[in-house]
Amino acid sequence: MDVHIQEKPRISFLEVKGDLSTGDLANAIKITRADKDAWVTFYPTRDQQTTCRSCGENGLNGDLLITYDVERQNPQGEVVVSNGYFVHYFAPSDVSRIPKNVVFIIDRSGSMHGKKIDQTRLALLRILSDLDEDDHFGLITFDSEVSLWKRELLKATETNLENAKSFVKEIRDRGATDINAAVLAGVDMISRHPREGTASILILSIDDHSNNSKTSNYDF
Repeated sequence: MDVHIQEKPRISFLEVKGDLSTGDLANAIKITRADKDAWVTFYPTRDQQTTCRSCGENGLNGDLLITYDVERQNPQGEVVVSNGYFVHYFAPSDVSRIPKNVVFIIDRSGSMHGKKIDQTRLALLRILSDLDEDDHFGLITFDSEVSLWKRELLKATETNLENAKSFVKEIRDRGATDINAAVLAGVDMISRHPREGTASILILSIDDHSNNSKTSNYDF
């Protein structure tokens, strides 16, 4: 495996973690850094692939997590333009945290079959773990029909989050796609739960009907 990271600002931090970075497998990882570039290679030997702690009978089994950050000298962030599209990256450090009202809208249509639905479940489990207790959240799944996990937003308590994660693990692909009805249901859920001094967000995970699933954010 070869990973090349290239950023406009200088890379300030890089770390490799995960099941596949432990034990003898750590010797298979090589990190090379320049000012605005970084390279991570992972070339385990045949023996390392079969004897590591997280390996199974068929070889490697685990995660390799590469985490990095950049120097944020420009408070307005960075704009990246490619093929007629642009992405604005910004992460202000001097802004106080605002409690969130967030609704996750998850595509469970047949086109999400296989790796796409698996990745969606993993992403949701990670995002749910990042919620704070003063946040409120809801879950909506949709194909040709729209289903609400709970009719109201719930506070992100430990119990509610564990129940939500159990629900997410059971999401399966099926049916056609009705994105519009799902988004309207999410807007309605947030509208019925106004809280002063909070940010309201829809996170929409959908299939683009090509080779990848997409996640989009809608802020109110």
